[in-house]
Amino acid sequence: MGIYKRNILREYEKKSVLMLQALIFLFFYFTTIAGNNLKGVQNVILLNTKQQLPVVVVRGKVTDQEGKSLEGATVILRERAKYVLTDSKGEFVITALNKENLEFSVSGFASKVVKVSDKVLNVRLKKI
Repeated sequence: MGIYKRNILREYEKKSVLMLQALIFLFFYFTTIAGNNLKGVQNVILLNTKQQLPVVVVRGKVTDQEGKSLEGATVILRERAKYVLTDSKGEFVITALNKENLEFSVSGFASKVVKVSDKVLNVRLKKI
């Protein structure tokens, strides 16, 4: 390998090390600053409002109109693009803020949007 290529590789390595150091510094800097503002139950939720909304762990079940469990239904927290899937019994658990919107959907069924107000939320979806 020529001297020119070795020098380029050394410069590249130096820049890579500096970038890594900068990223590590920024990570610790911002986690330290944000540390006093963090709230959460299962996931970290950052709030910058004067009045903080209560965090709710929402549990529930997604079924069809006949009451059969819908496995693999998507439960989306629309305000934060967070989601979970229902298990084999159609059950789910997700952390949300009071008054946020959950969207329930699964292939072959009409989706449904529900505002979080309770800790237990059972949803029935209609076939398309």
